[in-house]
Amino acid sequence: MYYLKRILSLVPVLLIISFVCFFIMRISPGGPFDRERKLPEEVKRNIEKKYHLDQPVLKQYLLYLGGLMKGDFGPSLKYRNHSVTEIIAAGLPVSVALGLSSFLFAMGLGIPLGVYSAPCRQARPGCVPVRRSAGRLRLQVRAVRTAG
Repeated sequence: MYYLKRILSLVPVLLIISFVCFFIMRISPGGPFDRERKLPEEVKRNIEKKYHLDQPVLKQYLLYLGGLMKGDFGPSLKYRNHSVTEIIAAGLPVSVALGLSSFLFAMGLGIPLGVYSAPCRQARPGCVPVRRSAGRLRLQVRAVRTAG
């Protein structure tokens, strides 16, 4: 039941994030084709029609949301003849390798350190666990303050 609640609470959060991201991009000044050379009005209208920029903002958002539901992030406005999905797929192997190696590094370092520090779980700070062949002993090393 807990996991079902978590998954159901994920839906409105994702909707809010997509809504905020979409509308921040829409209210930002300029357009995706403003940096290029001056285009004739007819060419500009054709490009806006191709990318649905001639539609009302709410319809653009619904088209965007429908594409996200299908896994289609649309065409890239920066790289011609490429979709955003293709660009993400090109970088995915490197991202997965980096994420996996960092996970393995964290687990390889974290688990031994956790096992090492477990005997001092509720001890004072400065507890140093010492292992002996007969078993585990706890040796507490306390900082000695010198009056000065």
